[in-house]
Amino acid sequence: MSTHVYTTKFNPTDVQIKTWSVQRALDPLVVEVTSLISEQPSNIKKGRSKQAHQLVENVIQATENFINKAGEIAHENPHMRNDLLQSMKEVKRAGDEMVVLSREFADDSCSKIKREKMINAARALLTSVTHLLILADLVDVQTILKSIRLVEDDLQHIYNASNQEELIHYYKQYGKDINDLNHHTQRRQQDLVDRTEQENLATARATLKRSSMMLFTSSKTYLRHPEIPSARENRDFIHNQLRHTVKMISSITQGQFETSTYNSSLNTIGDLTRALNEFDNIIMMKPQKFNEQIIRPQLEGRLEDIISGAALLADSLSTREDRRDKIVQECNSVRQALQELLDEYIKYSKKKSSDENVNEKIQLMQTKTRDLRKQVMKQSSI
Repeated sequence: MSTHVYTTKFNPTDVQIKTWSVQRALDPLVVEVTSLISEQPSNIKKGRSKQAHQLVENVIQATENFINKAGEIAHENPHMRNDLLQSMKEVKRAGDEMVVLSREFADDSCSKIKREKMINAARALLTSVTHLLILADLVDVQTILKSIRLVEDDLQHIYNASNQEELIHYYKQYGKDINDLNHHTQRRQQDLVDRTEQENLATARATLKRSSMMLFTSSKTYLRHPEIPSARENRDFIHNQLRHTVKMISSITQGQFETSTYNSSLNTIGDLTRALNEFDNIIMMKPQKFNEQIIRPQLEGRLEDIISGAALLADSLSTREDRRDKIVQECNSVRQALQELLDEYIKYSKKKSSDENVNEKIQLMQTKTRDLRKQVMKQSSI
C-alpha cells in the first residue's frame, strides 16, 4: 500500500473560489442578494416594498436549494458528512437571520438602519454559502487523491515485480487506474479558475502520459537484464518521474503547489536545446564500440527524456495548435531516425553495413534533432 498519506482539511477562513463550478453555483444567490441590498431607502415612497418581499422569497428558495444539494452530497460521502452538516447548519442560521432582517427592511424600506443590518446579514450568508460550496468541492479533490493512492500502489507493485507475468498483471491494473486518474484530473483542469494551476496540471498530465508509455518497456528490459546498470537506471528514472508527477498532481489539486518546487530535468527551452546538443555528440561514436544491450537503452532513454520535455512544451496552454502539431511531428521523426541509426549499428556489428552507411544515418539523425531544436527555439520567441 502507498505510504504517502493525503488529507484534505477544510479551512473555514478560506473563501477563495478555485473552480468555475463553485462560481457558477454561487452566482444565482449573488444576483438575488445583490438585487435585494440594492433596494435604496426612499423618502418619497413610504411603507412596504413588494419587490423587496419577492426578492426575500427568492433568496429563501436559493438558500434551501444549496442546503438540499449539500445534504445529498453528505449522504453520498459519509467521510465528509460531519463537516458538511456543520456547514449546512451555519448556512441555515445565516439564511434565517437574513430573512428576518430582510423582511423588516421590506416592511420599512425607508429605514437606513434596517437596510444596513440586512446588508451585513447578506454578507454573512454569502460567506457561509461560499464555505459550503468550497467544502462540497473537496469531494472532487478527495476523488482525485483516492485515484492517486491507487496509482502509487500500482507503481510500487510494478517496481517490485520479480518476473514478466507479475509485471504484465500489475501493469494492466495500472493502465485502468491511470486512465481513471487522467479522467478526473482532466475534468479538474478544465474547472480550475487559475490559469497557472491549469497549465501546471496540464503539464503533469502530459508527463504521466509520456512516462507511462515507457514504464512497461523500461521495467521489462530491467527484468530481462538486471545485470546491466543502464537497465536499472532507466527503470528507476521512469518510476521516479511518475512518482514525482502524481505528488505534483496532489499538490496542485489541494492548492499547495508552487511552480518553483517542480524541478523537471528538462522543464525549460534552454534545458531542451542543451540536451539535444549533448545527444548529437553522444550518437557520434565509432561503430565498433556499439554494444546493443548497453548503448541502445541509454540512447533511447535519453531521447525519450528529451521528447517528454518537448511534449510538455507542446502541451503548454501558451503553445499555438499549429506549433504544437509541428513539435509532435518532429518528435516522431527524431524517434524514427534513432531507430534507423540503431538498426544500422546492429547491421554493422553483423558485418552487413559500412562506415559510410552508419555516417549517413548519423547525419540524418542530426538533421532531425536540428529540426526539433528549431521548433523548440521558435516557442521561446512567443
